[in-house]
Amino acid sequence: MKRVIVTEKQQRIINEALGARVQIPSHLFSDVKCGKTPFNGNPCFPNDGLILDVLGKRFNEVKDVFSDDIASYDNKEVMTKLNKLYAQCLRKEENLRDQLEKICMNSVIELFDIPRDGVEFECELVPEISSRTQFHIEPDTDENFEYENYAAIEAEDSDTNKRIVTDALIVGGAMRLAEVALKNSLSAIFELDEELPHLYSKIIKINDYLIFAQPFKIEDNSHKQGGYVNVMLGNDVTPPRIEAHAVIAPILIIEILRGCLELWASHGLPDDISRAEAAINKADAIVNDPWYSRLGPVLWDYISDTVSGDTKVLPTFIMNLCSLPDNEFNELLREVFVRTKLGREELSKLVEKSKYEDDYSSFEYDIRQKQSERGIIEDEYFTEEELNGQG
Repeated sequence: MKRVIVTEKQQRIINEALGARVQIPSHLFSDVKCGKTPFNGNPCFPNDGLILDVLGKRFNEVKDVFSDDIASYDNKEVMTKLNKLYAQCLRKEENLRDQLEKICMNSVIELFDIPRDGVEFECELVPEISSRTQFHIEPDTDENFEYENYAAIEAEDSDTNKRIVTDALIVGGAMRLAEVALKNSLSAIFELDEELPHLYSKIIKINDYLIFAQPFKIEDNSHKQGGYVNVMLGNDVTPPRIEAHAVIAPILIIEILRGCLELWASHGLPDDISRAEAAINKADAIVNDPWYSRLGPVLWDYISDTVSGDTKVLPTFIMNLCSLPDNEFNELLREVFVRTKLGREELSKLVEKSKYEDDYSSFEYDIRQKQSERGIIEDEYFTEEELNGQG
């Protein structure tokens, strides 16, 4: 058997040619082929070709939108332009933060029709994200950890793989839904400042483009975060709480949405706390975020097409999807991602189930509301006026 030796320069030329064919930058093509993405080997992605296909679809979309805005494709010039736009935004938002925070929060609440007492929100625009904030940069692995048995290793790998796909859907869903929420809020933002919507649009386009075009490595000493969200699940007494922080309003909307999707997707985490933490520590590392942003929007499109714009059903739908056992979750999303008829049919069944559960929950809620408006004494109903001696 002959061995063919390829130099680094030749390999780069080959990668660039193949990368051009699938319409993605060559450095990303190399990462996929070398297994450097969180999706390589994931059971929801039967081969690298699927990763490249999704990546190419998103890059073409981003590039087409971006090219209308910036004539030069020199990354340094684009970064300079982005920094200037951020500075403009920060100056304009400085005295409008309270109003913008309420607009961002209300846009998400209205999108999903979240009951006012259902989730507590803390939404804050800040000049910068504090360096004291603890971000999880790299996947957390302990080489000295001793597993109970091989089955425990397999279980952890399965948990992590499911969490990776869930994270990609959370990020992609937040990005897509933010477009809707921001559009619904444009008139309110325009009343505060006529330039802000235009600045937001430019910043989003450039950010999306640079995620593909700019090779970068996230490191502890150089990484700057545009926003973050903390999610507390709550209990029978305390409602869930979402704390979102960001430097500008569009990112704040994305972070609030990430918090909501994270809250609903948390139903898919293992019941065992140690297993859940292990999956989160590996999958949720910030180093994976660019890949979630690159593939996530297209993956979200694949699962949300069946919902047909009915955002009110998304909370229950995401809970039901992520609550599927690992093997069922993998089998369903593999069919959905490769765009089969079976995948579409099974996803439609899950949507219908979610709509039925939503209708039943609304019925129960209405009954509880009516009952709470009356006092029940010895199996008889009394109005508030009767109880106050006015009847």
